[in-house]
Amino acid sequence: MLLRKSIYSQGQCGAETVRHQCRARVLSNRFAAARAVKCNATDDTRSVTDLIPSSRRDALLFGGLSLFWSFGGVKQEAQAKGQSSRVAGDFCKPSAAKDGFVVYSPDSRSTPAIRAGVIQPNPDLYSFEIPATWSEGTILNILSGNFCMPKCDEPWVETIWESKTDGFCQLVVSPIYRLVNKSNATVKDLGKPEGVIESVGAFVTGNYLDSVDDDVTKITTENFKDGREYFVYEIYAPYAKTGTHFGAAVTVKDDLVYLFVVGGNDKQWSSNSSALMNDTLRSFKA
Repeated sequence: MLLRKSIYSQGQCGAETVRHQCRARVLSNRFAAARAVKCNATDDTRSVTDLIPSSRRDALLFGGLSLFWSFGGVKQEAQAKGQSSRVAGDFCKPSAAKDGFVVYSPDSRSTPAIRAGVIQPNPDLYSFEIPATWSEGTILNILSGNFCMPKCDEPWVETIWESKTDGFCQLVVSPIYRLVNKSNATVKDLGKPEGVIESVGAFVTGNYLDSVDDDVTKITTENFKDGREYFVYEIYAPYAKTGTHFGAAVTVKDDLVYLFVVGGNDKQWSSNSSALMNDTLRSFKA
């Protein structure tokens, strides 16, 4: 996921210069092979000690995520390709809850996962509220799941929205068996909230989560407006690739794990943390 190529060839993680990369590898592997994961249509299982990507596709995904976050966000990638971004207020309906906000919800052709029927309207597709001025971020093809739908084994990025002044939000989705081998699971079936954020923390920060005890400043279990239960986190990670402060919400729907993230740098968070946490993060409906 977020690993440098040289990490794969190292036999052990003893050197100080690769301490954080090794930690990132362990965390990303926990997300990819949490506890014991049953392989496709077989009785074989994979242990969390299997730290090497099992296929060329896995290695490409890990490398793609590393490349993606090494740009420090998606806006730079879009600018590098000369691509223009949609502005939310140009096509999203206004929010009934907050002036200046709109409700984003994808249509039936918006993402590879939706087009493939992996994410279905049951009864509706996911939605969340963002300021009308936010722009849509560009997602690299390798991160979108386009190369593996409808049977992606790894997490993918559904959508990203961002603002130079306010911060950003993004949605990452994963097959449930990457965290727990149980059908029709709930978020509590994933384990304790502390263990869940340790497993998915690299998708929040863009590189690794150094310490749950030190970096996760608040953990709550909440019922959002869609009636689902969520693990909700506030995180301070000054070493992160994509910001310094983050909010994250995790839930489960239709055997998929939804990780919705908001974040920003120190300046963005100091002026906009309430809107990011309360108006955007807690508006999410899976």
